[in-house]
Amino acid sequence: MPQCLHLNRMQNKRMKPAPQLIRRSTPEYQAFLPSTLWLDFTPMKLFTYIVVTLAITGCATAGQTGLLDFNAQFNQSIPTNPQYRIDFAGFNRYQIVIYQGVPLLSERTTRSSFLTRAGFIAMEAHCLKNNSTLGEHSLQDHVDSWGYINILGFFTCKQLNTQPDQPQPKAPRSEI
Repeated sequence: MPQCLHLNRMQNKRMKPAPQLIRRSTPEYQAFLPSTLWLDFTPMKLFTYIVVTLAITGCATAGQTGLLDFNAQFNQSIPTNPQYRIDFAGFNRYQIVIYQGVPLLSERTTRSSFLTRAGFIAMEAHCLKNNSTLGEHSLQDHVDSWGYINILGFFTCKQLNTQPDQPQPKAPRSEI
């Protein structure tokens, strides 16, 4: 297609007029404003919106009830001050959640190793309390939006064999 024909076709098209902006001083804008509450940010209304939002959705500490202080319970001095909770998750299966209690300015791996060590001590103590040993276990660390490390894991407890070993009966020989 020749260049001149292309330009002629573009000139023949009607251009749409630019959309008119609504100015703040017009009655249309004033009528639109009350229907949009989020545009009105007075400090008191903003505070009310935040309080209502937190009340509906819950705070960051929701669901963290029943936490035990690891350092106080096991007479340890781990710098992250771990807080933990152990919940029953099925037959001989438990869930452990370990939270970093205080902020610690160190590498993520250092904080994670402190919390993992606390988790192993708490899991072994829980199993020993039930007269069993620590069985299969898995721990995974997660970093929340504030930079705190939380560890979630599952573990099982194997029952200790309290009865002395009894000799196994010998199977009868079959002669062919």
